[in-house]
Amino acid sequence: MRCGAVIPYAAERDFAELAAVSEAAGWDAVFSWEAVWGQDAWVTLAAAAMTTQRIRLGTLLTPVPAQRPWELAQRIASVDRLSDGRVTVSVGLGAVQGNWSAFLPDEGRAVRARQLDEGLDVVAGLLRGQPFSYAGTQWSISEVTELIPPGPVQRPHPPIMIGGGGRRVLTYAGREADIVSINSVPFVARNDDGVTPHEEAVR
Repeated sequence: MRCGAVIPYAAERDFAELAAVSEAAGWDAVFSWEAVWGQDAWVTLAAAAMTTQRIRLGTLLTPVPAQRPWELAQRIASVDRLSDGRVTVSVGLGAVQGNWSAFLPDEGRAVRARQLDEGLDVVAGLLRGQPFSYAGTQWSISEVTELIPPGPVQRPHPPIMIGGGGRRVLTYAGREADIVSINSVPFVARNDDGVTPHEEAVR
C-alpha cells in the first residue's frame, strides 16, 4: 500500500517545507490544493520538487475545465523535469463554487465533462510529443513546428489520476486514466444488468 498526504491552504514555501517533512516521514506522495486564483499550484509543486528527492508530487485536484490544456501540459512537463519524473496528474471536473463563478460561468456538468474529456486528450497528446493535432468541439490544436519544448521525464506522460463519481468521468477514467479516485456516495444506482457506473467504466 502507498499513502499520500494532502496539504491544503499552504503557501508555496510552507508547502515545499512540508513536502520535505512528509518525505522524511516516509510518505509516498504529497498533494497540493489548487486555488482558482492567487496561487499557482504547479509553481508550488515546482518549489517542492527542489526540496525533495523521492516523494511523488501532485494536486488534489486540477479542474481541467478551468484550464487551457496546452498551458496545463507545459506546467506538468516542467514540474516532471524538475522532479526527475515524480509528478502524478490528478484531475477532475472541479467544484463550482463562489470563487469559480467569479471568473467562469457554470455551463453545467455535461459541458464540463466534455471539457474534461477533450482537455485531457490534448494534455496527454502534447505530453507524448509532436507531431500532434486535435479537432474537437471544445478545442482545436494544430501541430507545433517551431521551438518544440522538451517532454516530461515519464513516458508517454506522467500517470493520470481522475477524481469523481459520475458515469462520464468514470467511463473516461476506465479508458484513459492510470488511477481513479472515486467519490464516496451513499447510493449507487445499477443499470438493467445490475452493473454500477464504477463497474461498467472499468470493463
